[in-house]
Amino acid sequence: MSYDLMVFEKTKAPKTKKEFIKWYKKLTEWEESIASNSLQNWFHEIIKTFPPMNGSLAPEDEEINGNKELELHLTDYSVTKDAIYACFSWSLSDEAYNTVLKLAAKHKVGFFDASGKNKDIILPDEGSLMFVSGEWFNRTMMNDFSLIEKKIDSMTVKNRSYLYMADMNENYIQIGGYADRFVVEIRLYEANGKFTHYKANISSDDTSDDEIVIIGGQNIKVRPSQILTGELAVELFKSFFDGEKLSKIVCWKDITDMFI
Repeated sequence: MSYDLMVFEKTKAPKTKKEFIKWYKKLTEWEESIASNSLQNWFHEIIKTFPPMNGSLAPEDEEINGNKELELHLTDYSVTKDAIYACFSWSLSDEAYNTVLKLAAKHKVGFFDASGKNKDIILPDEGSLMFVSGEWFNRTMMNDFSLIEKKIDSMTVKNRSYLYMADMNENYIQIGGYADRFVVEIRLYEANGKFTHYKANISSDDTSDDEIVIIGGQNIKVRPSQILTGELAVELFKSFFDGEKLSKIVCWKDITDMFI
């Protein structure tokens, strides 16, 4: 059994889900042809991770023999001018979903989850496509900030005490705590792999004693000025999501030395 995903030219697909499904069913009669440039670019990058099962770009038998990981990643592709349909191993569904969606955003093509329960149709934008994970859910991709906000708003109990959101370059913002007592940190990477790590502060002047925020069942000592409300934390996440990584509504303390 395979997990099937499709990428497509956004300008060619119908706008409503009902009409899209009709278009998709007609499309899957598969009169193969040369794909558009955007789809070709997507294809040549995806096959670095999921090589084709057939055709001139498929691995040689000698490469496959004894290489179970390579064999597992072999994928069956069907190509038309306006879409590429890919059949992945079901056991790799999460990896396939995330990789296909990430590259769809990069190459500005649409994404359709043909095997998913909800038949998601996503027109991803690389700038607003984020990896999100939390104490209570696995890493997934989101391009709708309202969904991320709901996750943060649900951090009201001890077993929902941390959440990460990362962009395509693995820059990330993280929140720890629950019940309206949170700390927020950001890590930004340079092209050479070096990073700078920041912690949000309400003010730069704080002489009070440390307080406790519970994160992952651990009592973490923080400065009182570093304890944020959920509302403020959401604003920082929204700023990061929109491209302003270090929002000016708080002070950011460079704590990179703690990780070196």
